[in-house]
Amino acid sequence: MYEAFDNYYKKTGSYDVIQPDGIHPSQKGHQLIAQVLLDKINELEADGVIPTKPAQYILMGDVDGSKDVTIKDATQIQKHLSRLVIFQNALVRLSADTDGDEGITIKDATAIQKHIAGIDTSTSIGKYIPYYG
Repeated sequence: MYEAFDNYYKKTGSYDVIQPDGIHPSQKGHQLIAQVLLDKINELEADGVIPTKPAQYILMGDVDGSKDVTIKDATQIQKHLSRLVIFQNALVRLSADTDGDEGITIKDATAIQKHIAGIDTSTSIGKYIPYYG
């Protein structure tokens, strides 16, 4: 912000962005701060550093969309692997890829079964995660 205030002074010759106490920004100073922050956010969005779309949240392991992780989800993965069901929706594929290795395998179905049985609860299964696709 110092640079923005300094540039403002060099351009206008005025310190009207600071209140008379010499510390706090004036209304004009707050507007300058807001503009600098907005410019930075726009820059980060353009560079792809921050997402431009709001997140959708998916429940990891909830392959059938029931809002719960059950044995039916593991079965859906097994059907997908047998080609009885094809996961075409990106959110479903993401939810089914429980270990995040960018592939749906029998390990994902087994991880759901272990989660349900309480054998392994250290995974993201059963947790909501953001998706910016």
